[in-house]
Amino acid sequence: MPRGSARDKKPVLGLSFDKVRISAPFAGGSQHAHEGGFTLMGAMPINIVIGLVALLVALVMYSIGSISAFRSKAVSRRNVTFLFIGLAFDVLATAMMAIAAGGLDLSPLADLLHTIVAFVALFGMLAAAIMGNQALANGNSKLNASVAKWVLAPWALWVFVFVWGMISRGSQRL
Repeated sequence: MPRGSARDKKPVLGLSFDKVRISAPFAGGSQHAHEGGFTLMGAMPINIVIGLVALLVALVMYSIGSISAFRSKAVSRRNVTFLFIGLAFDVLATAMMAIAAGGLDLSPLADLLHTIVAFVALFGMLAAAIMGNQALANGNSKLNASVAKWVLAPWALWVFVFVWGMISRGSQRL
């Protein structure tokens, strides 16, 4: 067969070009036959895997940046960096989930509300990162302290949307 044929497209370490196999015979649970192998809960599209990993990274980055700014009562360059890194991964996750859903989920009503609240949380984190950066650039200690106080509000909303999505949609994605 010529190079690049279907025969050459074997998964490497459980990865293929369009799906990821979640193989774990030691993990317990039900296993289903899939393309001659066994996977837990079937194959997962790669964009969902990328989206979930990006979402978890965003959660960690946002949490470190927000909580440390709040606890120190001042925004530092480190906090702002964590917020911007979280924002980049949040945007990546949002794009991957939108691709998997075939666009933004606007129906039924629960999906519409999730999408709206998720964007409000994302833009809240964007505002916190921009305002924190602005406070540092201008040396404005009053704005710096103010951002450190309210940064937990968009973070808490973002965590709420994260948990809501994992509860309501997580099992559908897997």
